[in-house]
Amino acid sequence: MTWSLAADRGGTHTASNIFWGYAMSSLRLLCVVLLASAAASPALAAPITKDQLMVPPAGARHFTISSTAAKHGDVWSWTMPDGRTAYRMSMSLRGWITETDETITTGRDGQPTRIAIRGFTDEGDATEDYNVVNGIATWKTAVDAGSAPIGAKRYNSYGGPWLATEREVAALVAAGSTGIDLLPGGHATLHIEGDSFIIRGPAGPKTLRLAFVDGWGFSPSAVWLDQDNRYFGSAGSTSLLPAGFEAAGPKLKELQEQAEAVKVRELAHRFLAPANRAPTLFDHVKLFDSVAGQYLPDRAVLVANGKVAAVGAGGTLRAPVGTRLIDGRGKTLLPGLWDSHRHVGGDDYNLIQNLSTGMTNYRSPGSLIEEAHSIYTRRAAGDLLAPDGKISVIIDRKDPLAAQGALTVSSAAEAIAAVDKIKAAGLWGAKFYTSMTPAWIAPAAAEAHRRSERLQRVGRAREARPGERRPRVLSQGGRRDRQRQRVRDVRPRRQRGRRRHRSAVRRHQGGRLRGLPVPPREGQRVHRLAANGADAVRSPEVALVTWGASSLPCRSRSAPRR
Repeated sequence: MTWSLAADRGGTHTASNIFWGYAMSSLRLLCVVLLASAAASPALAAPITKDQLMVPPAGARHFTISSTAAKHGDVWSWTMPDGRTAYRMSMSLRGWITETDETITTGRDGQPTRIAIRGFTDEGDATEDYNVVNGIATWKTAVDAGSAPIGAKRYNSYGGPWLATEREVAALVAAGSTGIDLLPGGHATLHIEGDSFIIRGPAGPKTLRLAFVDGWGFSPSAVWLDQDNRYFGSAGSTSLLPAGFEAAGPKLKELQEQAEAVKVRELAHRFLAPANRAPTLFDHVKLFDSVAGQYLPDRAVLVANGKVAAVGAGGTLRAPVGTRLIDGRGKTLLPGLWDSHRHVGGDDYNLIQNLSTGMTNYRSPGSLIEEAHSIYTRRAAGDLLAPDGKISVIIDRKDPLAAQGALTVSSAAEAIAAVDKIKAAGLWGAKFYTSMTPAWIAPAAAEAHRRSERLQRVGRAREARPGERRPRVLSQGGRRDRQRQRVRDVRPRRQRGRRRHRSAVRRHQGGRLRGLPVPPREGQRVHRLAANGADAVRSPEVALVTWGASSLPCRSRSAPRR
């Protein structure tokens, strides 16, 4: 068992400490957001409908949102007659709809003086307004509001069409190594990697360079620049690229992940140095017993060779020579956390952050085979800091609503072949997603059952369409989990990071941070969250087949996935 240490803050201290440990690198931004929230401006008008949004004119610049599974949306940009820059985004990601537009007015210095975002996302109203009057910037979004002197700072918008990121990239390129101070808070810099790469599209070859932005979120964000250092696009599980360059997305994703792997390897080697492998004794610490669901005062815990070697009363354990001693007074030691819904791949920094906040094990209900192998191989070699995981792969029907990163199939025979491919890759399980034709699931599940020790868990896929016969599928629970797949989207940590910063602050203020589930009794699906005492129920969002027995506990963290 692996353990995580947190300082006591009273009350619901365990969940709070997990949050603050996770957000420590962005504490400055969090504080600014808290202050900004206290200065809310008047409420904005109700959200508008899709038909009220702008229509791109002929000749507008056109980008697409795509993955290896399908095309998911479009983004356009153009200059309006009055000189404003306009953006329009339309996306359906597995049925999660985003329809937004944005207009930007700039001053003589090139700084935005007015930003207006309208529309909606799968999370609700996307309305956002930003204005600068007499040197004072005022903003209001769906999650916060505030005002501050603008000075040389630049507003970092919360939402809006993804392509608007290009303006922030241009400003960061111009700022060089100095970077830019941001509103509501933080500081961002852009670093351009040395190598150039050539890709081909409808307009011929393009020379691109990779750059990383620090400060948009909890980890660097990759963007691609053209030969003039202008924003070209972004690549990931979903990619934002100029129309006609969609086929380059997987290659660009591969290149940026190789560059990221070099950075995290250096970090892993520093942390895994021989000096850090010495035994560690936590003495006189409060211990959280996750099985009994209680705290034990004044305990001693000795960790050696990556395992808990001994547990006893405070001051009673003898430590080997060279042991590192940590005084646990005023602190709490808890078992490492399992995350039972953690999609991995495409972002090594997320895994490092998970580990640093106490998550030592996870179950991924859908990742790419090659990315799973990369994580396993580099972790075993000491080149990647990451929790230990059980990884499954998604199987979905070829369809515009297919899950990004899925093995897409067009028949029952292809579904069976996909099961065989996952099994041959040595991964933990297969997940049939919501676009699957129900009649294909039973034979594919039978193939998994034939090749495995047992069929561990199967949840429900979508309801059968009229005239379709729904196959008989074993089920545990059967209710659809509404959590979304975590993806490395293409306004990556600028948008997702801001959502995490602001939403996490709101949850902390409202006392709704959740975590530290107590393991249920064997077969029990209800788990209790230690932070607020609330009960929560989780069930599979789709059909899930796994091979063989596993020590994976039947519980999950309840924090929203964004």
